[in-house]
Amino acid sequence: MSFGYRVKKFLNVITEKEVEKIHQATLEILNDVGLVITDDNSLQLLADAGCRVDFEKKIVKFPPDIVENRIKKCPSEYVMHARNPKYNLLSSSFIDTLKIVSYYLPLLPTYIL
Repeated sequence: MSFGYRVKKFLNVITEKEVEKIHQATLEILNDVGLVITDDNSLQLLADAGCRVDFEKKIVKFPPDIVENRIKKCPSEYVMHARNPKYNLLSSSFIDTLKIVSYYLPLLPTYIL
């Protein structure tokens, strides 16, 4: 797959160390607080996958090892698709995604008008 456009300069909005702090805080929240998920089928699937599920309150708590294992199964690269395929962007990390978003955010009013 070819990409007609690649951003060469980015605004650094977050460091790798900050990403790791966010990741660790996210794992803590998912494990200790959990998420409300209202679909009964999803609750059962998550319980079967090893998550702690309160079926009455519809709260799912995700153990960190389950989250980490799922992350490892994610693709190492993905395409952020534009309306015009020649402007598709290849992103190979969360940091890349943040940099791309931070680069284009100030330009959005131009594209909307």
